[in-house]
Amino acid sequence: MITLDRVRLLVPENKVTDVNENTFDTFSNKITVKKEILNNVIGVREITYINNSFLLDVSGKITAFKGNLGLIHKNNIEQVFEKVEDSGILRFNGSPVDDSQVLYLDVTKDVEVENPLETLTAIELFATQRKHKNKILPFKNSGLIIKPHAKSVSDSLAIYLKYKEIISNKSPKNQLYIEKIGAEAVEKIKNTVRLERHLGTFKDIRKAFKIDTEKIRLDEILYSKGNPVKDKFCEITSSHEDDWFTAGNEVF
Repeated sequence: MITLDRVRLLVPENKVTDVNENTFDTFSNKITVKKEILNNVIGVREITYINNSFLLDVSGKITAFKGNLGLIHKNNIEQVFEKVEDSGILRFNGSPVDDSQVLYLDVTKDVEVENPLETLTAIELFATQRKHKNKILPFKNSGLIIKPHAKSVSDSLAIYLKYKEIISNKSPKNQLYIEKIGAEAVEKIKNTVRLERHLGTFKDIRKAFKIDTEKIRLDEILYSKGNPVKDKFCEITSSHEDDWFTAGNEVF
């Protein structure tokens, strides 16, 4: 199943029935929701009115609940739009899923391993064998991100310790998130390695999901039968075997 930790969407204006104009402000020539409001809405990164559409930038945290970190997938996508409505910023005209265009994706898998640090070291060693194709950079508290050298490509794979990423973030919004999922949920992910494939252009998304449509629809992403995280992992480690990937316990 495709699971996302972040997605940027364009929702057509005709799918929005009500707008709380008091929550919006003009900032850097953009009509966008005020930062002080978004700071209290877990999982919503940005809502901006642009080109007769509403840009929604949301993270998997929007679907989080007690004991669950939250990721976006086909079984809870309607909840994402319901949570946006609950914020009091927008109200939709029916479900926007079929009409939403995807601009950016973080396709994500969480894997449980025995020793997270040793796992990261082993992955880095495998990836180093193909370093002539990629650059390996530090990422988020002992993690790493593997990027192509070509600047025209923004298809990268980030691999990091989810536990460290959560506890090191001292922002008030992250503290609200921790309160929502509960301290026990945080303790349970001490052995969780997160893999995120960042797809920043239409070209990258089409290639990763093997689609050729002009506008990339949210529903065709969520219902895809592909496994773009595994594909990228095998590519950067020179491995076409999935033993490591399936040895861990995937968490949805």
